[in-house]
Amino acid sequence: MSESYFILWSGPLLLAAVGMLPPRLGAPRGVAHLGIAAALFAAVTPGAALALLGVTLIASDGLYLDPLAAGMTALVSLVGSVVLAFGRSYLEGEPRQGDFFRGTALTLAAVLAMIQSGNLLVTGAAWLATGVSLRRLLTFYPERPAAQVCARKNLIVSRLADLLLLFAALLVYREVGSLDYANLFARAHVWRSFGLPADMGWAAALIALAALLKSAQFPTHGWLMEVMETPTPVSALLHAGIINGGGFVILRLSPLIGQSGTALALLAIIGGVTALFGSVVMLTQTSIKGTLACSTVAQMGFMMLECGLGAYSAAGLHLVAHSLYKAHAFLRAGSAAMHSRPSSQASPRPTQRMAKVGLAVVLSGALVLAAGVIVPLHGGPSGLLVRAILMLGLVQLLGAGLDQRMSFAPLIIASSVALTYSTMQRLSASILGSAVPPLPVADASMLTGVATTFVVAFAAITAFQIIVAAQPDGPIWRALHAHVVNGFYVNTLVNRMMPATRPILPSLQTHRPNNPGTHA
Repeated sequence: MSESYFILWSGPLLLAAVGMLPPRLGAPRGVAHLGIAAALFAAVTPGAALALLGVTLIASDGLYLDPLAAGMTALVSLVGSVVLAFGRSYLEGEPRQGDFFRGTALTLAAVLAMIQSGNLLVTGAAWLATGVSLRRLLTFYPERPAAQVCARKNLIVSRLADLLLLFAALLVYREVGSLDYANLFARAHVWRSFGLPADMGWAAALIALAALLKSAQFPTHGWLMEVMETPTPVSALLHAGIINGGGFVILRLSPLIGQSGTALALLAIIGGVTALFGSVVMLTQTSIKGTLACSTVAQMGFMMLECGLGAYSAAGLHLVAHSLYKAHAFLRAGSAAMHSRPSSQASPRPTQRMAKVGLAVVLSGALVLAAGVIVPLHGGPSGLLVRAILMLGLVQLLGAGLDQRMSFAPLIIASSVALTYSTMQRLSASILGSAVPPLPVADASMLTGVATTFVVAFAAITAFQIIVAAQPDGPIWRALHAHVVNGFYVNTLVNRMMPATRPILPSLQTHRPNNPGTHA
C-alpha cells in the first residue's frame, strides 16, 4: 500500500471506524469523546488531500486526485467537522446523541470515499453507502410519521438512482474494458474526435438521470422539502453536502457526459424546470427552514442546468458557494428566527417602484458588460446563461437598494458583486483546469435554444417576484397562492404513486410531534 493511498484514505476509514463503534458509548463521556473523534478525523482529511495534490494528480492505487477531488474533499470535511462540532452542543442530553455521531461519521466516510475514488465501481458503492447511512439520519426520530415518509421516499428514489448508475457502469465496462477513470477519460478524449459510441451515449444518459434523482430534481424533489423531522445538524449536512453528490458525479464524469446531447438535454431541461419550480414555491413559504429547503431544490436545479449547458467551472463554483451558505443558514436558522422583526418601512407606490426597477435593469446590464470587459467570461450557451443570471441577480439587489434610499451605495455594492463574481468564475475555471472539459461537443444550437428559453423564463420569474412584492394582496397572487404553497400538488401525486408511503400518510393528518420547532 503506497503512502499516498494510506494518507488519503485514512480520513474515510477512520470516520467509518468511528461510525461502527458499539452503542455502549452512549454514556455522556463516551458521546463527547465520540463527537470529538469524528470531528477531528473529518477535519484532518482536507489537509492530507491538499498536501498530496502537488505530489500526484492521478494515483495508481484506486485514487483519482485532481483539483476537483481535492476541493470537494476540503469542502465536505469542513462542513462535516462544523456539523459534528455543532451537534455536540445542539444534541447535548439527547438519548440518541451517539447514534447521530455514528451515522454522521459513516455518511461522511461514504461521501469522501466517493469523492476520492478513481474507479466507477467504487464510486457506485460509495454512492450506495451514502444513501444507506443517510436513511439512519433521516429516521433519527423513528416515532415521527413524517420522518418515516421522507425516509421511504428517499429510499425509493436513491435505489432507483443506484440501479441506473450500475447499468451505466456495465455499459462502460463493456465498451472500455475497465472502470478506472484514467482509462475511461483517455478513451473519452479519443471519442471527441471520432464520435461517441452508442453504448456510451446510453451510459451518459443513465448517469445524468441517476444524478438528477440523487439531487432531488423535479418531480422527485418532495422528500428533500419534507426533511423537517430531523435534527438541525442533519439538515445542514444534507443540504450543504450530501445533496451535492449528484452534481459532483456529473462534474467528475463530464468528459463523457459532455459528448452526449441526450444527457446534456436531460440535465439542462430538468434542472431548469426544477430551478424555476423551486424559485416560485419558495415565495410562499412561511418558515425559515421551508424556505431554505425550497432554495436547495432551486439551487440544485440551477447547478444541473449549468452542467447541461457545459458551464462546468460555474457549476463547481456554485456547488462550493451553495454548500457554505446553506450550512451557515441552517445552523443559525434558530437564532435568525428569534432576531427577525417585521419591517416597519412603508413600501413605495407601484409606479415609483417600477420606475426604480427599470433603472435597476439598465444599471445591471451596464455592470455586467463592464465586468465582462474587465474579467472576460466564457462564451457559448453557458456564457449567455451566466451573464443573464448575474444581471437578474443585480436587478434584485439594486431594486432593493434603490427602494430604501437614492444614493451611490447600492451601485457600489452591485459593482463589487459583479466584479467579484466574474473573478471567481475565472478563478474556478483556472483551478479546475483539465478536471473538466472546456465545452461540450454536443449540438450547440440545441443548447443555445435551451439557454435562451430558460433565460426568458428566469426573467419572467424575476418580474413576477417584483410585481408580487409591490402588490402582495393583488387578485392574481391571491388566486395563485393556494396552488403555489402546495407546490402545484406535484408532491401529493408522487405520494399517491409510492405504495411504501401510503400506510403512514393518513396518520400525518392528526400527528403533532412534541415540540416540533426544537429539531425541525
